[in-house]
Formats: sequence, C-alpha cells, structure tokens
Amino acid sequence: MAYFNGAVQTIGQPIPEKRFQDSYLSLPEIREHKDFKSIVQALLEMEDAQDLKRLRTIKGGSFGDVSVVQSPVNRKHHFALKTMQKMSVDEKFPLGFLQEVLMLSSLKHKYVVRFVKCLKSKNHENYYNFHLLFELCTQDLENIIFSTDIPLPLIHLKTISQQILKGLQFVHQASIMHRDVKPGNILVSPNGVVKLADFGMSCYYGEKVNGPLQTNVCTLGYRAPELLLGSKKYEEKVDIWSLGVIVGEMYLRGFLIFGKDGKESLASIANLCGGIRETNWPGCRQLPRWRLYEHNIAFVQEKSLRKRLQDSATRYGRKKVRADELAGKMAAKVFYDEQGVDFLEKILKLDPSNRPTATDALKHSWFKTDPRPGKDVLELLDDFAKREVTRL
Repeated sequence: MAYFNGAVQTIGQPIPEKRFQDSYLSLPEIREHKDFKSIVQALLEMEDAQDLKRLRTIKGGSFGDVSVVQSPVNRKHHFALKTMQKMSVDEKFPLGFLQEVLMLSSLKHKYVVRFVKCLKSKNHENYYNFHLLFELCTQDLENIIFSTDIPLPLIHLKTISQQILKGLQFVHQASIMHRDVKPGNILVSPNGVVKLADFGMSCYYGEKVNGPLQTNVCTLGYRAPELLLGSKKYEEKVDIWSLGVIVGEMYLRGFLIFGKDGKESLASIANLCGGIRETNWPGCRQLPRWRLYEHNIAFVQEKSLRKRLQDSATRYGRKKVRADELAGKMAAKVFYDEQGVDFLEKILKLDPSNRPTATDALKHSWFKTDPRPGKDVLELLDDFAKREVTRL
C-alpha cells in the first residue's frame, strides 16, 4: 500500500546558513517565495525526530520507510513520518527537498494532505537524515481501487473524483502542477476526506518557468501523452490527464493503460483514445519522440474507452445494490453511466489544449446528476474496517 511515496528526502550534514543559502536557495523560484525567510528558519531550527515514538512501519522498501509515530506531548496524536534511505553524503540540501518544502509551505487546503514540519535525526554513521511529518491518513486510493472484494458505489466514485479535482484546482491556482497524480498519492483521512499527497515531483508552471521542463515525471501508467512524446513545454493539463486515468481505473477496478515503457504506453493510449495524428492533435508531429513512436500510434482507427467501461460494468446508476449482487466476482464490478463516460472522454483528450481545467471539469453535468457526490467516503472506510475485523 502506498501512502507518501517521495514525500520526504534524505540529505547530508547540516551546513551554516550562508552556505545553505548559497546552495540552491539562490534560485529565483525559491528566493522569491513569499515565505522564503520562514522556510529558511524552519529548516535551520529543525527539531529532533528521535523525540517521536515509532509505532509501526506502514511501508518499507529501497526508497526508505513510512512510519506511524506518536507525539511525545499527547500519546493519542499520531502522524505519518517518512524517511528516505541514505542517498548521498553531499552536504548541500538537494534541490528536490527544498522544492518540496517550498510547495508544501504554499499548499494549505482541505483536499491537500497537511504538512506539519521538517525534522532531523542522526543515523549510525553520525550524519543527519531529514524527515517530513504529515497528518496521518489511514487509507489510499490504490488500495481502494484494487481491493475488488469491497464495492465502490457510484456515489463514492463521484465523491473521490470531485475532491481530487478540488485539490488540483487549488494547486493549479497557485501555479503549481503536481506531476505525479496516481492512486498511491491520493490519501483518505480518518474522517473520509480525499487528499492529494507527495509533492516530490511538483513544480511551478506558466510565467514562473524559465527553460525546458523534465519529461520523465509522473508514474508511467498515468503519464500524459505529451510527456511520453517528449514535450518540454507543458502545463497543468498533465495532472488532468492523470486524474482521468484514475477515474477510469475506479470504474474498471483495474488498470486502464498498460505498458512497460513509453512505446507500449502510447500504443495503449492510442487504442483507448484513438490514433494520435495531426487531425486530432495539431502539432504532435513536431514533438521530439514522434518519429520514434509514429508507427505504433498514428494508425489506430477506433476508440475502445467506452466499450471497455461498458464491458466491465454491471450496475447502472443505482446508489445501493442487492446483497446477492455483492457476492463473488460481482463485487469487483462498478456502476456504468453515460454522464461518467462523457466526463472521461472530455478529460482524456490527446491534445492537452482540449482538456478542461480543474475548474471547468468540476462544472461537468456528471457531478450534478444523481447520485450526487457526498461530503466524504466514511461509509467506504467502514467497509474496509469491517473486512479487517472479519479477517481477525
């Protein structure tokens, strides 16, 4: 289960303020940040993470681990702490760490995971690791989508989609694009509110950007076609594409786009959305990797998105279903509704200029037809809790 992938960086020894500011903080996007001075102060005066009691590890791997920690002041207060494995002994603060702290300092919103503070600790080699402390979220969307024994009614699907969009709307209004929107980075708080997490790949876009952008961002299955084709000039519509893939996966309760590399992913996208060519995406032939993939993506004639959703769905627009419908393989199926398919077809446009903004997507009639989105997905969390009790 993924909770805060990439939300914390590990860096080397602490350094004097002058050298600290001479490293990466001289970059305009960091230096000109409205909270620049407070960010510097917070980093220079970090508390020791050793004061937190680690209760259990949520996720571990080669990247590091995410732990549930207990407050030293109030044992009832739990948080999520992620620590990366040692990556370098370089004394400079890595740009990625500074950028993420920068973004998190700007993003305080109901539908964005709450960042608490930076912390430090010494390891057995006597150098400092840095950590980021967040509110504890008990569930993520990846687990929800692929736990096919738990039904996902249309009302919850709409609620999740709407709250992700509201989070993206806020982030984009700050001229920030997330660049790694995926189910593992969508968390659900204990009170059933959906939140964006992991801003390790985020960056500014628009007027704040000088020079080309990286294309090797966003997890492969959620990477927009303009990124796959090597565009180094893109904006927030890459996040909108990722959101569309996630909504499709909630309908299917499985992967929407397949492929182990860019070539296969683009072929999968072409099969889903139709051939990629100048008629539906003016200028695509000028993108850097067009010639590399042209043969695989330009000659697909039909779109398979609507058919895949129709084939997968068995329940049509009802808020509740009969108990016998939830038995066996039926529980893995989801609702199918024409408004939802129309919403997806508008979101998953090959040409990024034809995709709606988060604000425009929120105005789609899908969110105005019954069952309408709820305030939270607490019922869904209850279903997961009941399953765990049953397993015990």
